This record gives sequence, C-alpha cells and structure tokens, in this order.
Amino acid sequence: MPPPKSLKISPPERQPGAELKRIAAEYRRNFGWPERLEDDTAEGGRTMGQPYSADLRERVLLVCERHEGGPELLARRFQISRACAYNWVRAARLEGRRVAKPHAGGVPAKLDAEGVSVLRALVREDNDATLARYRDRLAARTDITLSPAVVCRTLKRLGLARKK
Repeated sequence: MPPPKSLKISPPERQPGAELKRIAAEYRRNFGWPERLEDDTAEGGRTMGQPYSADLRERVLLVCERHEGGPELLARRFQISRACAYNWVRAARLEGRRVAKPHAGGVPAKLDAEGVSVLRALVREDNDATLARYRDRLAARTDITLSPAVVCRTLKRLGLARKK
C-alpha cells in the first residue's frame, strides 16, 4: 500500500563515512591499494616489514658522501624514513659501519634439554593436569619457573597433547 499523499518522505540520509569510502575506493582503483591489509600477502595474513637491502644502504651513503644532499633529502629521494637515513649516516660516520648489524639472537630459552625431558615425563605421567600444575611440578623437579603460557607454547612445540 503506498503512503498517503499528505506524508512526505525525505531522501535517505547519507551514511557517515560514505565519502571517505568513495575516496578510498578511488585510490584503490588508481594506485592498486589492497582492499584490506590482509590482502597484502600471499598467505592472507599480516607480515612484519622487511629490512632494507644492503645495496640501498650503500647507495644512500655514497650519495651522502658525494654531498648531493643531507639525510632529509636522501630520505625523500630514496623513499625511506628520515630516521633511517639519519641512522645510516650516523653509523657510517661514528662507527665506520656500512652494513646492518647481525641479528642479536633474542632471549635465550629458560628450559634446557633436561627441562624438556622432565616436562615430557610429566605429561606422560599425567596428561590431565592443568598448565599451572605442570609449571609447579616442573619447578619442583628442576628449579626452573615458567609462566603457564610458556609451558603451553613448549607443549605445542613438542607436539604433546594434554586433556585440559
């Protein structure tokens, strides 16, 4: 049934953010931007940024040494961050280092091979225990205290199943 003639229907309100969505869609068409960040990778997940190549670092330093511009100009020219350009130039000047530092290796694991074998034995003895109980029993046998989260990650890494 149509609405009565005396009742005026106003046009629907524009959705908030509709203009922004339209602009974003136009940028995606023109510049090939992904719909979502997750579409950026082959696996469909987010990834960490990759380090710059040693070749790029060397080119930036060579141009700086030829006095063709300071770090700010180099950052714009090579499309890197200003901080990166400043850090590369400073490291070359103060330390004489023209390559990236090697990876430091991260935090060493608290649980050594003996601790892993004790944890395996604990799961074999009682696979119905909670993570907190595994942690307490492991601490009693090896004097190594871990968080339940670390116990869980270790169990997953070892492929050990538990009921709880």
